Amino acid sequence: MATDTRIPTVAAEEVDLTSIRVVVIVPELTMKKSLFSKEPAKNCQVNVKPNARTLEVTVDIEEKGGKVIKYAYKANKLPGDIDPDGCKTEYKKGQVIIFLKKKEETSWAVPLSKNGLDQDPDA
Repeated sequence: MATDTRIPTVAAEEVDLTSIRVVVIVPELTMKKSLFSKEPAKNCQVNVKPNARTLEVTVDIEEKGGKVIKYAYKANKLPGDIDPDGCKTEYKKGQVIIFLKKKEETSWAVPLSKNGLDQDPDA
């Protein structure tokens, strides 16, 4: 059975000169059922791969009945280099929040406002 992959809504904002907050909207993403849980539910598989100049996010959500909803996002060329080991991921209901750590203290405000997170979407 073929599965369609959805493209999530993505918003990026500069937190300061050293980091960027990226919010990936996945409406079906749910959290573990505990008061202080900060992890997705068992039926949600999230994979975040930051590299020096790229970012890939995939989310697979298995619904009741076995249907899988897939989301995939890739930024082919970030506005600058990041430190993949310094990046971190958090989760909220319906959101994957990624904090990208920049390699150099510099502003990405202009390229983010002009082109968004992906500076080369057609690559």
